[in-house]
Order: sequence, then C-alpha cells, then structure tokens
Amino acid sequence: MLKLAIVKIMNSLDWQNAYSELQKGIASVSSYTSRRDLFRMLLNIDGMVSELSKAELTARRSPSKGLVHREVDKQLERVNEEINNFEKYVTLALLLKDK
Repeated sequence: MLKLAIVKIMNSLDWQNAYSELQKGIASVSSYTSRRDLFRMLLNIDGMVSELSKAELTARRSPSKGLVHREVDKQLERVNEEINNFEKYVTLALLLKDK
C-alpha cells in the first residue's frame, strides 16, 4: 500500500523534494491515461513554481518589500493549492483504478 505524504512547499527551493514525492504518487497509479494526465498536471505545477522562483528573485532584489512579497505569498498559496488538488486527483485515480 502506498503511503501518500501531504506535500507543501515554503518556497521554490523546496520544489525538488516535493516534485519527487509527487512523482511517486504518479508511479503508483495503474492506469496509463490517468498517469499521463497527472504528469501533465505536474508539469503545469512545475511551470507555476518557475514563475514563483522568478517572483522570489525579484522580491529579494526589490527595495520595496511589502507589495512584492505579498505577490510572492499569493503565488506560493496558488502553487500549494494546486499541489493539494494534484494529491486529490492521485487519490481519486488510485481509488477508481480505471474501472
């Protein structure tokens, strides 16, 4: 039985570990079509994390911290929400087993 870990990132540097954990979830799904769809979702999240990384870099360089950091926090919240949705889809795919 696969034990799924709840993944949440605190910044873009945490993404590599989270990515490998989420890939384990994809590998546990037996249906090829479900795995393909989940992998596409994971690639979309990866793109969001790339944008988050750019925003974090801009925030570190910016002299005005308030507005830029709020935008980074919003992006981080969106990424974590998508990771949570992804984990729900993995769980659903495991439960359905392509009946």
